[in-house]
Amino acid sequence: MRIFLFLALTLSILFLACCQTRNPRVVMHTDLGDIVLELYLENAPVTAGNFLRYVDEGRFHDASFYRVVHLSNQHRDSIRIEVIQGG
Repeated sequence: MRIFLFLALTLSILFLACCQTRNPRVVMHTDLGDIVLELYLENAPVTAGNFLRYVDEGRFHDASFYRVVHLSNQHRDSIRIEVIQGG
């Protein structure tokens, strides 16, 4: 009986793990290789939804990065950020 319960529980866990929905992914093609972006709709529904809409509308075709801010290039700022901007 214990073996049956163990097998039933194991199969249930495997079934649930396999059936979970995955986060949407978008592949960004660059001259230096592909970048896979995974979007977390549950954590940022508006931002991720807008991004997916922009992708569907083709707004990022032939776009480029024009500003990269990281901790080492803002020595004198009291508020420091990390961001990549493009368009």
